[in-house]
Amino acid sequence: MGGGTTAGGAERPMGWLTRLRRASRVLRGLRAPTMTIAELVEDEPARIVGVAGAQGRLLTAPVDAQPCIGFSLLIERRRVAGAGEAWERVLLRQECQSFSVRDETGLAIVECPVVLRIDVDVGGWAGLPPEVYELLEEENISTRDRFRDYEFRFGLGVLKPGDRVSVEGYAAWQLDPSVPAPNARALPEAWHFKDTEDWPLVVRDVEDPAA
Repeated sequence: MGGGTTAGGAERPMGWLTRLRRASRVLRGLRAPTMTIAELVEDEPARIVGVAGAQGRLLTAPVDAQPCIGFSLLIERRRVAGAGEAWERVLLRQECQSFSVRDETGLAIVECPVVLRIDVDVGGWAGLPPEVYELLEEENISTRDRFRDYEFRFGLGVLKPGDRVSVEGYAAWQLDPSVPAPNARALPEAWHFKDTEDWPLVVRDVEDPAA
């Protein structure tokens, strides 16, 4: 995923994990007002709820190869036969492409990078899929060591076209050749949500109690 954007518009490098931490800090106890797309205002944070749509080619989830707009993959482990051992997160990977959101009043474009807070279905398996072992190997995460054995579980959350989501952040009204102009004399324009220094761009499941 690309870098974030400062308030002045300059690009700065930022990994999605750093963005996730910043989002948790900035948005703790802070929520933008819920609006329809038609009610959006420049330079004011807002939250919209609508149906996600693809913008270009879909991604492929790293497990079970589902086509999707974005995904969040979580891998956890704990010691085998360790009484009262808690699950420990060893890997969290997110990826998302730009996508559209439509409500009853209009269409908005959500530009990457974003922070995904979508539901992750975590379950345990006796044998992990090969794709998960490959990810663990890529990250140099051992499945066992000299003194202990581990059991693993993983969860995958995906964002697909047609899913209902909420989007929270700043939107700007701008030219966009990808959307149709309302009439022959009008310019093709649309609201674009973007990550900013002041407010990270957060995408949630609408089923999330916090959404």
